[in-house]
Amino acid sequence: MLKMQDGGGGVRHRESTADYTLLGPDEDTTPRYYTDVSSDATAAQCGAMALAARVYRDFDTSFAAACSVSAHAAWDWLETNSGRVPSGGFANLYGHNGATYVAGNDVHARFWAAAEFFRLTGDVSARAYVDARWGEGLAFNGVWYPDSWGDMANMGAFTYRDAPGATPYVVSGGWWGIEQSTLSSAGVWTTRIDQDGYGCAATTDGGVGDYYWGFTGVLLRYAWTLIQAHRYDGSDEAHERGALEQINYILGRNPMGKVYITGIGSNPVLHAHAAWNTAAGYTAIEDSLCHPYPYSLVGGPNRADNDISDYPGKCYEDIADPAYYNLGNYTLNETSVNIQASLIVIAGYFAGGDESAGVQPPENSDSPLIARAYPNPFHRMTTLSFSLPVEGAVRLAVYDVEGRLVRKLISDTLPAGRHQAAWDGCDSSGHPAAAGVYIARLGAQGAVASRKLALIR
Repeated sequence: MLKMQDGGGGVRHRESTADYTLLGPDEDTTPRYYTDVSSDATAAQCGAMALAARVYRDFDTSFAAACSVSAHAAWDWLETNSGRVPSGGFANLYGHNGATYVAGNDVHARFWAAAEFFRLTGDVSARAYVDARWGEGLAFNGVWYPDSWGDMANMGAFTYRDAPGATPYVVSGGWWGIEQSTLSSAGVWTTRIDQDGYGCAATTDGGVGDYYWGFTGVLLRYAWTLIQAHRYDGSDEAHERGALEQINYILGRNPMGKVYITGIGSNPVLHAHAAWNTAAGYTAIEDSLCHPYPYSLVGGPNRADNDISDYPGKCYEDIADPAYYNLGNYTLNETSVNIQASLIVIAGYFAGGDESAGVQPPENSDSPLIARAYPNPFHRMTTLSFSLPVEGAVRLAVYDVEGRLVRKLISDTLPAGRHQAAWDGCDSSGHPAAAGVYIARLGAQGAVASRKLALIR
């Protein structure tokens, strides 16, 4: 992504071959081309780089700095080019084919960019952009539906809510406030989840509802929003439980009994539609010969493009289908980076105890925080990052699940700000601790914060 940004801060929309090649990466020598700059790509770059700068600053300061520079350059370009570039959005030229990946406008992408840039820098123009577009009668008036692949407004809303200095009436104003609308939607969705035999959040309104291309990604975006609701009102466990149910659905608790991920479970997807699997012939051979690239999430049931069943949840087939260009395989079994990323984030949240980027507590919290442990699970060493609102005495130690002290890491007075401490997986005597789950506990300013650590051997 950094290479796609030009000297003026704008970002080239795409780099690809002129047409689909369906070759494996080790075989594909087809010429590749990069396109002109677009405001859609520049806004996405700004948001992604601002987020990366914030997440990586505790682990890789030089990379975080490069991301910050990129975000600043992209934001400056966006402010200079307030209209959509090119007019009407990016389009294929010169006989090139392939998806253009543009929504009806670039406001969603700019909104996310503004929110992330404000959270990183406190830039007043970025805050003003968000405030001018969120509220009753404005471009965005609440969190009412999971973002689609081309929409980023919810992402912007969630990060703006956690940004120090965010405008209070946008965060928690009327019915359209970020917190109120998220909790309102979550209440409707958890009721639907509880009433569905498979715990599925999707609607079947109009006979199609949420069952269109990339259906599994829709479920994961429901989960993402439900996790935010859980953060805003931790007293209602139904939100987090509802989010987990969407993972359960994808992992096989669904009408097809299908694991919509390659390579895991007893009934995984076999004929995944992706270049490396197509190159190997796995879209058009019998099941017993299929060995697709593992851990890839596919789109799943799709009633909008298929009439396999009148029941949307059964509108799916995992079959050898040489004619997938028309409907067939690609409408059901295509992999894509956006749904794969959603899977990684949501699975990471439940596997790592809130370890996923974007579900951390706000930076302006008034209590000590163990923001993250990285890596986690870990083999040799993990680094605990934490913040202190004011200077004070700090005790950070690792305990086993029975509450016994394993290793004291810090017992000192530290200044306010961000700090780190590493644990090498050894006890106080220097002996390697056994594989298992441990608890890192931070005590400071009369409060205690903890984080689960998974040590593997």
